[in-house]
Amino acid sequence: METQRVEAIRQRRTNETERRNLQQRTAKATKIYTHQKVVARQITKQFLKMFKNNSLRSLEEQGLLRRPFTLGLHTDFLPRLLRQVEFDLNRKLLEVEQIDNFLSQSLRDKSELHKEAIKVEYKRRAEKKRVQEEARKKAAEDKAERKRVRAELREKARIALFFHNVNTLTLAAQELHDYTPALKVYDVRDPQGGKDGIHVIGGFPGELIITFTCLLDYILANPAN
Repeated sequence: METQRVEAIRQRRTNETERRNLQQRTAKATKIYTHQKVVARQITKQFLKMFKNNSLRSLEEQGLLRRPFTLGLHTDFLPRLLRQVEFDLNRKLLEVEQIDNFLSQSLRDKSELHKEAIKVEYKRRAEKKRVQEEARKKAAEDKAERKRVRAELREKARIALFFHNVNTLTLAAQELHDYTPALKVYDVRDPQGGKDGIHVIGGFPGELIITFTCLLDYILANPAN
């Protein structure tokens, strides 16, 4: 009984294994068949699609599937429309070219007139500048002349004053000659100088003092300098 029980269990396990293996083989075969069917369907569709397109294109190229309206459109209407469009374009191009020539000529004329106007304006400005420059030079010359005249008048007045002072000093010296004893002139650096005369700055310092005195007189006589 135990042996029969173990053999029954082994038999059931064997049957179950065979049943599952059969299910796996059946599912695999079904999957392969389905895949082949889909691939075959896709290949058939692509081939028939290409075959259909190629056949229709060949028939259209041979002129077997053309409609009368389409044939008349391509053989009568479109050529006439193309010729009309070409004619209109040529006419438009001719009109544009004529307009361009007219505008170019007008612009050239206007440019020449503008150049002439610019030249006239440059001449007018140059003439105005020349006149202003001449007026400025004349004003400067008149001003310089007036300064020269004033300087001459001041110089004449200074000379007259100088001669007047010289004459006055000469007369005073002549008047004091009889009343004043003769005095000796000594240099301040002279060790032999006595008290019977006057001492002055001689040498280079004296020359400097005389020079600055002359410059001062000249400046006072000519304030413009």
